Amino acid sequence: MGLFVLVMAGVLVGAAGIGIVGVKRYRSKNAGTEKSSNPKQLEESFRTIHELRLNDVILLDDTSYIVGEVRILTEGGRRWAEAPMTDGDSDSWISLAEGETVMVGRKVTDLSLGDIPPAALDYDGQIYQLKRHGQAKQICQSSGDKQNEKVDDSSTIDYWQYARSGDERLSVRRTAQRADGTSTRETEIFVGKMIANYLVEWLPGS
Repeated sequence: MGLFVLVMAGVLVGAAGIGIVGVKRYRSKNAGTEKSSNPKQLEESFRTIHELRLNDVILLDDTSYIVGEVRILTEGGRRWAEAPMTDGDSDSWISLAEGETVMVGRKVTDLSLGDIPPAALDYDGQIYQLKRHGQAKQICQSSGDKQNEKVDDSSTIDYWQYARSGDERLSVRRTAQRADGTSTRETEIFVGKMIANYLVEWLPGS
């Protein structure tokens, strides 16, 4: 079984060449039954879907990705992770908070917003109602130009979370202020749905 997992990891890494994020709880088959002399390996054995890291690998809808960027957001006692997913054809997105579901969506650019997004948004003929609005601290971890280089970039973002019947969601992210005090007001909009986290296969990276 161990050999099979290693082979599959190699296949996924070879098939993926673009930055992405990973989600399923991972635990080594022998975790707890065999002692490891490698602290890092032992730590990896008990990592969960909420501890995303660069170079993790995911498989979603028969497409594999390598995590090239992770955004960690905090607001009071809340903490969640988000990451872009690009397969060359579309800009997808994944958002992880505590619980048994994750949001998987795509980035859209054909929705116009004013200075303050309204309580209801009409997108593609569907009405989404505002469920939550707030401001969070964000740390973006991305791969640098050099191998194994990690670049941290911090900022403050305003967010608006919308929902409609069923599991459909729409999220708005707008940069309020960067760490250097500047404000670009960059806006990102994502439309998607909530799915069970076990539907996303995940393998820890190097």
